[in-house]
Amino acid sequence: MAVSGFANRKLVVGRRPDPTALSVPLLVLLAGRSDAHDAAKVAACARKAVPDARIEILAELTHFAMPTAMPTQTNHRITDFLADNQEKQAAPGAV
Repeated sequence: MAVSGFANRKLVVGRRPDPTALSVPLLVLLAGRSDAHDAAKVAACARKAVPDARIEILAELTHFAMPTAMPTQTNHRITDFLADNQEKQAAPGAV
């Protein structure tokens, strides 16, 4: 039974961070076939909120399959992101 089957459900969410206060690199991976969210809309909101973020949509994946369905491809995206940011920090003049 989906959560919509519970009449008195209450969505519990934390506070959203202030995107202007973010000073660390941000990678957002979204599942293109998710039933939990519209990946294109989330990507657009994320780009607007954090313009310097790297945002990628994994078109083949569903929301719940993301961590396990394509681990090699997903892990490559994460490690590439980390390596890119490590190189930027190691570059002369980096803060």
